[in-house]
Amino acid sequence: MRISRLGEFGLIDTIRKMNPAKNKDVVIGVGDDTAVIRNDKSRYILLTTDTLVENVHFNLKYFTFFELGWKLLAVNLSDIAAMGGIPKYALVTLGLKKNTDVSDIKEFYDGIRSLARKTKVDVIGGDIVNSPNNLFFTMDLFGVAEKVVRRSGARPGDAVISIGKIGASSAGLTALKKHGRKAMTSNVAAHLMPSPMLKEGRLASNYATSMIDNSDGLARCLIEICRESKVGARIDASRIPLAAGASIEQALDGGEDYNLIMTAPMGKARHINNGTVIGEITRSKKIMLIDRTGKETVLKDKGYEHF
Repeated sequence: MRISRLGEFGLIDTIRKMNPAKNKDVVIGVGDDTAVIRNDKSRYILLTTDTLVENVHFNLKYFTFFELGWKLLAVNLSDIAAMGGIPKYALVTLGLKKNTDVSDIKEFYDGIRSLARKTKVDVIGGDIVNSPNNLFFTMDLFGVAEKVVRRSGARPGDAVISIGKIGASSAGLTALKKHGRKAMTSNVAAHLMPSPMLKEGRLASNYATSMIDNSDGLARCLIEICRESKVGARIDASRIPLAAGASIEQALDGGEDYNLIMTAPMGKARHINNGTVIGEITRSKKIMLIDRTGKETVLKDKGYEHF
């Protein structure tokens, strides 16, 4: 069977089944925002990795190398945020063409360093390889946490909460494709240089039963939480906090907002800073979307897949 038929998430499930963790220190392996290793009785090590590939994740018509460096760190930080963790150390792999200008790579690292200073992350190593056709950049990020929030803890009756607004990145990408760099709106900035919610994730971890970072769209977030938690949900479309200028379709399916989607007991929802209750977890395995007229439909996953 070809990967194009199995799909990205089918492939992840296959890999997860092939690699059950045997080391007793592994708390979470394949299938969550980060892998988690027990360091001692009171602390955990978090490990995550992400890659940006030219003409897949970025186009140099839109991105500067500074923005690429910032975004590479940001998308990894967002995974740490979703676990309620604190980032610490990063490794960076550069896949470069032979004619890549050294000044571009310096600018790329300036972007990383700019966000790393804000988040107290140290870049401590990496690798450099020749990539003849497309540039790519990979980061491995290591963090710590005193407790971790999984995707799999949602319970019937929990509130579904969005921390922050949704759809800005997708709206920004649409503007970039239509107008190029001339369209420098707040939504474009959100796409080029997202802001990971590290502080919000740590605070939310005190109440969250599950949490995920919004990298692939709200619909995918909900599907992942419900699948891992073996529950369903009812989502009120009218309560989804849309970014200015974003459509409901961009919020559901666009992705790359890197805000946080979480569940918590309904009575705790008021404690979530910048949180909006958009629905409720149910015992049914279905995820129902209620539109502005009150009509309910099964939520479809139209988010981005690599294959």
